[in-house]
Amino acid sequence: MYLTSQRRYDALIVVTNQLAGLVRANAPLLEGLMLTAVDAPDAKLRKMLLAMREHIAAGSAVHETLAKFPRFFPRYYTDLVKSGEKAGNLAESLEELEDALVRTSAFRAELRTVLAYVGGILFLELVTVTGVCLWIIPQFAKIFTSIGAVPTTKLRFLAGASGFLRSIPAAILLLAMLGVAAFLLRRGPRAFMERFRKGALVLRIPVLRTVHQKKDLAHAASVLETLLDAGVPLAEALHDAACLDINPVFAMSFRRIAGRVEQGESLKTAIDAEARVLPPSYRGLVSLGERSALLPEAFGRLAGAYRREALNAARLLLSIVPPIVLCWIGLLVYVVYSGIFEAILHLPGIVGG
Repeated sequence: MYLTSQRRYDALIVVTNQLAGLVRANAPLLEGLMLTAVDAPDAKLRKMLLAMREHIAAGSAVHETLAKFPRFFPRYYTDLVKSGEKAGNLAESLEELEDALVRTSAFRAELRTVLAYVGGILFLELVTVTGVCLWIIPQFAKIFTSIGAVPTTKLRFLAGASGFLRSIPAAILLLAMLGVAAFLLRRGPRAFMERFRKGALVLRIPVLRTVHQKKDLAHAASVLETLLDAGVPLAEALHDAACLDINPVFAMSFRRIAGRVEQGESLKTAIDAEARVLPPSYRGLVSLGERSALLPEAFGRLAGAYRREALNAARLLLSIVPPIVLCWIGLLVYVVYSGIFEAILHLPGIVGG
């Protein structure tokens, strides 16, 4: 879907800032796009900006031009620009988009940092223990064999584990893992993570479920607030929310809600039908906003609250997972090194005997 790459997201913020500046200053859009294209850091971005300039020069409206590049400009982005053009406040619409994009980008960056830290700890510890088992343990086993001594129980166990790691089944397993790694590198590890993030499995893992649920619903609420503030009809805004870069489970939920609203149901009735997907707090605040005629404000409060809850869940993950991982890795390290030191302590007696 949209904006799976952080670089593309950052580029969208830059382009939005440039477009808002041009419209606000009443500068010629064609010349401004040319200058923006010249300063573009990426060849693909430069090509896209020049193509946009050609479409606008041919008489296309700004929102029509943006719609020709759906892989870069999300649907909600195009719809908000369209509503800004109709209302004559395009500059304000672009400024709202820039502000929302910057907030979302900061949120995504902090969340990525938290999750990357956890993965880094696990990877480094596993590499260390595996290296000890593969190269150090066999040397101690050879020393005992060379002097005709019987290895200690722990050393025999560790030598057996090391032997398995050097065996044909382990080699096959390693080759399979390397094959998977090569496939992921070819397809892009980001694509694999995106597929996992957008699958139903991630919503069944306790802490990850909270992080992804709150993050995706906060993003949808932020976009809905912006669209409704700009006068976009509710059903259309809900369809746009269904096209966001969120988990398909939530996308389908917003699509069903939009369909019910188009059939004449109230938003409260439509959203209550999604009780299995959307949490009670989300449904309750949206219903309250509809009753008080402050729906955009309700979505705004939801976006802020759910962003905070997603970050808190991510920080909880950071506080829980590393100690658990370190405990298990520490136990493994203890077994490995205690086996080595126990063997060292037995050597003088064996040699002396």
